[in-house]
Amino acid sequence: MKHRFTITILLLASMGLIFFSDVCAQQVEFNYNGRVKVQGQPFDGDGLFKFSLVNKDASITYWANDGLSLDGSEPTTAVLAPVNNSFFSVNIGDMSIPNMAYLDKEVFARDEQVYLRVWFSDGVGPFELLNPDRKITNVDLLGIKTSRYTDYTIYVNPSSGNDDHSGLDQSKPKRTIQSAVDSLPPQLKCSVTIKLAPGVYRELVNIHGISAAVGKKLRLLGDETWTVNSPTSPNVRITGTDDDVTCVRNPCMYIEQTSGFVIEGLLLDYSVINALYLESCSTFEIRRCVMRDSFRGLFVSYSRGYVYDCLFIENSNPGMDTRQASLWFYDCKFNDNSTDGIYCRDNCNLYLTRCEVVGNTRRGMSLYGNCSADFYETGKISNNGDVGFSIFRHSSARFWEGYTGEIMNNGGPGIEVAGQSHCSRATANGISGNSPNTTTANGGAFY
Repeated sequence: MKHRFTITILLLASMGLIFFSDVCAQQVEFNYNGRVKVQGQPFDGDGLFKFSLVNKDASITYWANDGLSLDGSEPTTAVLAPVNNSFFSVNIGDMSIPNMAYLDKEVFARDEQVYLRVWFSDGVGPFELLNPDRKITNVDLLGIKTSRYTDYTIYVNPSSGNDDHSGLDQSKPKRTIQSAVDSLPPQLKCSVTIKLAPGVYRELVNIHGISAAVGKKLRLLGDETWTVNSPTSPNVRITGTDDDVTCVRNPCMYIEQTSGFVIEGLLLDYSVINALYLESCSTFEIRRCVMRDSFRGLFVSYSRGYVYDCLFIENSNPGMDTRQASLWFYDCKFNDNSTDGIYCRDNCNLYLTRCEVVGNTRRGMSLYGNCSADFYETGKISNNGDVGFSIFRHSSARFWEGYTGEIMNNGGPGIEVAGQSHCSRATANGISGNSPNTTTANGGAFY
């Protein structure tokens, strides 16, 4: 009588790494479990299993439990595993199990997807191949994950890439940034660089819940040559439009509950609302990026980090909007936005060094609701359409010793202080050409 086997797979679960003295040899194990029925009835007893790891069409065998099989063929020896009321659990690669061959991590360090092929016998009937082959979906089994104690790079190219690739080989990059991000574990024990080839990335990049260990970084690296004074934009563009006319995505990049990351050398544009959205992030750096032609350039909430050499320009609302955040800016420009250059609200702290806020349609910079801004070295808040610098509702501004700057030719007051707010050392600026140069109301004060 022909036996008919039915296996219901519960999950492909965790992988444990075992390191040997030879760093090139890293044995791995992973658990495979499920339920098996024979002729429709729950099986109980000793089951015989054969395992191999193959490519999608099973034309290549990467590993087999007998250590010998090729081309998707059935292994010659079987692994005995107890089955209790139809439930079984086997650690693939556990060499303490008879007939289980050594499994090296390099099996998973490849561009092609890896599948688990299984044969089963109840010890009475012949072995039968169980269909379909099971794709290894636990990301901990991917090659880039088994390298997670050593720094590595994932390459992405929107023109020549393929998301079936691991991206570890520069000649075989991934196509989308999101695919590279999705391959990462929640906890990075090494530094990972996602290197972006020049080109246009028409996707929404979502980074959620990734934390880098102390001293390690997750780096999204784009144009390494661009600076805030370059005549053109960075050559790596992440955009919210598919036709360069209509905005369809919001934002271009969304990063939440993530720490220890660096974004560098990117143009983010044409988002429905935010070019870059950060929420509940810490110890991050944004370097040499442009955020433009969106509703807002940068939106930050409940976060803490650093921004260097960035340009926020020609957005239809503030170049940057922030709440409940502490941010340090160096050599940044907030220019030619259709409302405010900087809008800071609800318990924020800004620290600005050598920054300029110029040519915005409405206000240059606004603090609203228990916010503070500290200015260092030099800066410029000039040629804005209305108030140059508004300080409202229990907010404060400090121009520190040694600071020299200008607040000039704004369409309204150069500095406006109101609502139990204050400003110290405003005279460190060359204040002229405003209408008027300074004003106070409702308890505002200059010191």
